[in-house]
Amino acid sequence: MESSFPVMCCRFNPSRTEIFYASSACGNIFACTTNTYEFSRFIVEPKNEINTIDVNITGEHLVSAGKDAAIRLYDIETTKMISNYRKNAADVLEDKVNKYHRMRVFAVRFHHGQENVFISGGWDDTVRIWDTRASLGSVRVIKGPHICGDAIDARDSRILTGSWVVSGSLQLWDMTSGKLIETVSPQNRPTTLDGEFLYTVQFFDGDPYGDTVLCGGSGTSAVEVISLRDKKNFCQREFSRENIFSS
Repeated sequence: MESSFPVMCCRFNPSRTEIFYASSACGNIFACTTNTYEFSRFIVEPKNEINTIDVNITGEHLVSAGKDAAIRLYDIETTKMISNYRKNAADVLEDKVNKYHRMRVFAVRFHHGQENVFISGGWDDTVRIWDTRASLGSVRVIKGPHICGDAIDARDSRILTGSWVVSGSLQLWDMTSGKLIETVSPQNRPTTLDGEFLYTVQFFDGDPYGDTVLCGGSGTSAVEVISLRDKKNFCQREFSRENIFSS
């Protein structure tokens, strides 16, 4: 390419596992193939920085979000935009404004069992639940999580979030009610003056019970494997800041 920009997020297509998509700070989403080692511009969002993308379980839809706070839904087969969820400057009514993000979005995640449902979060301290069949904004909002990375996941009726905050960063929420289930603080997590500041969280796919989660942050400087049931850190792989910023 004529210039290089950071790649912010990658997602495989669940129905075509040789294809994955990569979003970039240059406003492009690239389609990449693992069998030919080729990539091409797939979707372009001029003047935007695309921080996050995800693909639904059928491989039919791709959702993107980033600097401009808009959530865009695309048809993967045609690359045409289906919906653009964003606050309209003409909307002054509080109920309309509150259905959209107001600041940068850093995480979007389709539900693993519901092809039309996805979740988003960012700098405006909200996590929003969307349904592609509803065109008038988010269907539910959770207030509190400060999302600064790929730090949202969902299993069944639970939403997992990781906030970029000093403590109490790992939380579970009820998707139906939007209420907090619990804040997860492992009993055996080493004490640090640097805080937690999580950038990424997800449920571990190898655990069919949804009890094990993975998380990593700049405060812990580690990848952690945490049991939600036992409230314990099973494994912690620490990284020095020099290694993190040079990798």
